[in-house]
Amino acid sequence: MAAETKPYFDDEELSDVKIRFVDEEIFAQRIILCRGSAYFGELLTGDFTKGVA
Repeated sequence: MAAETKPYFDDEELSDVKIRFVDEEIFAQRIILCRGSAYFGELLTGDFTKGVA
């Protein structure tokens, strides 16, 4: 992660997505997730069809 973006990481006020794990949750920005991951891009833009029968 770039040093200039670190202060904004896991910031509830600036986030529009909450990712929950078993015992933890983190706050994130959709645009950052989509830009860095094809998986999240499909999941967050409504084009997610993996695992659908």
